Amino acid sequence: MSRKESWVTLAKRADFELIGKEFNIDPVIARLIRNRDVEDMADIRKYLNPDIKDLHDGYLMKDMEKGVILMLDKIKNQKKIRIIGDYDIDGVTSTYILYRGITALSGNVDAVIPDRVLDGYGLNINLINAAIEDGIDTIITCDNGISAAEEIRHAKENGLTVIVTDHHNQPYTVDDNDNKEYITVEADAVIDPKRIDCNYPYPGICGAMVAYKFIEKLLQESKIDEKEIDKLKENLIMYAAIGTVGDIMELKDENRAVVRKGLELIHKTDDISINALIKAAGISKERVDTYSIGFILGPCINASGRLETAKKALDLFINKNEETCNAYAEELVELNTQRKALTEEFAKKAYEIVETTEIGNDKVLVVSLFDCHESLAGIIAGRVKERYNKPTLVVTETQEGLKGSGRSIEAYNMFDEMSKVKELFTKFGGHALAAGFSLEKDKLSELRKKLNDNCTLRDDELCEVVRLDMAMPFEYVSSKLISEFALLEPFGQGNKKPLFGEKNLTIASCKTVGNERKFLKLDLRTENGNLFSCVCYDSPEAFKDFLMEKYDETIADDCISGRPTGIKITVCYIPEIKEYYGRTYLNMNIKNYKHA
Repeated sequence: MSRKESWVTLAKRADFELIGKEFNIDPVIARLIRNRDVEDMADIRKYLNPDIKDLHDGYLMKDMEKGVILMLDKIKNQKKIRIIGDYDIDGVTSTYILYRGITALSGNVDAVIPDRVLDGYGLNINLINAAIEDGIDTIITCDNGISAAEEIRHAKENGLTVIVTDHHNQPYTVDDNDNKEYITVEADAVIDPKRIDCNYPYPGICGAMVAYKFIEKLLQESKIDEKEIDKLKENLIMYAAIGTVGDIMELKDENRAVVRKGLELIHKTDDISINALIKAAGISKERVDTYSIGFILGPCINASGRLETAKKALDLFINKNEETCNAYAEELVELNTQRKALTEEFAKKAYEIVETTEIGNDKVLVVSLFDCHESLAGIIAGRVKERYNKPTLVVTETQEGLKGSGRSIEAYNMFDEMSKVKELFTKFGGHALAAGFSLEKDKLSELRKKLNDNCTLRDDELCEVVRLDMAMPFEYVSSKLISEFALLEPFGQGNKKPLFGEKNLTIASCKTVGNERKFLKLDLRTENGNLFSCVCYDSPEAFKDFLMEKYDETIADDCISGRPTGIKITVCYIPEIKEYYGRTYLNMNIKNYKHA
């Protein structure tokens, strides 16, 4: 099943020569900044020099001051406080931030991470009852709580104080006329920049950042020495940065400042927990970047919450004993290795279902993987969605019935569409791009039918849009230009690596490379006759299928085998500087390709 792509070159206007002279940067860099919706000179200066001193005041968040006053009183009177977090990277880092901050103020506090299978997401009645039995006075949530109206009502009826810190959208119901009615929770303080009546300047922060701002204000109102506060805040900024990248927040505004500062601090940190995880993952501390967090360290933190209990990751962060932390970190890395193997196994099964059954003809894919671990459903739904660019729900079977996760594309609001068939679910929740749900087995076929009957997606909306920053000849690329890309870092969601286009490139040679020969090394010749080294991380099989769209199998095989064929392609690429045995060279990382 071929994946449809539409290439669009961004054409945002500005005086790039003037911007280049003002900031002493290449005009290409000026255009890249403009393409990221940064326009006036003040904003460009802020983008190039993000500073945590420019973070928005936490007191601008609704109920922040109320929550801080409440917590200070609880700490002062040694009331028993319990943090209830979540089992993913944002939930674990935000739990750590609250725990570290409250203990620094001598609070009587413990922390609980819900079990993904036994408890499910966030607060539930069992966790509330356990807190009551344990004599807890105050519950503070992080990365959850905004949707726990029933659970918080139960807590309040039993005399608990509840402070919510969250960053998720305020839940709502949709009536038959598509009108939204928002649901409120009756906590003592609800600190969430996305609540409807909150006017915080930048609501796109993660749970760890909300927790950081809460602790920052607690410390500000305390009598701790200023140097101690600064040292603690630096430690917490690293964890807020990890949570921000791991939860795929847009790296704009204050997220950009915190992540850049967090990475600087990680490179020289003496934090035993972070160093243990970096060492166990086999990466260099000085080279940790957003990719390292998003694709190496983050999955290790998440793996414990998927296959066992996220408490393992929290224990790693809270403990500062080197031997203990090394053992915890190695266990997390091993769990992630197991998780990757299981993910590959079930992702292949999902692809096979889509490509060999009538399900593949649907605009909304509902894929049943009954023997898959329920914690992997979201990852696999994401993989399937990326592969076919269609909204995808992956359904697993548990002792309590069917459970699943969905991942969507920009043109399809998954939560709204699920709300239209809410009678089919025993439980569901989420937002426009992701959702979780439970349902009875006999409702599954009806779910697939109704979602597709209701679906109004057009064919062009199922076509992935590849956004190029600009067309740029290979010849223009230089080591100096690539070095200036560092000014745009950190890269990630909302601040992608620069992507360029070049047309009419002749494949001079092609060969498979890598330990398992999974990738392609291409030498591409420009219209000017210059030869450039390129790498493509798409599989040789996928590249051959692409060639056979236009040529016969003999020519495709000749090309893949390195024989000259004269085939020409047009590519999207990211230029890089590579190092090999002490020698540096220019490399073009081919991200997309089409026939010239």
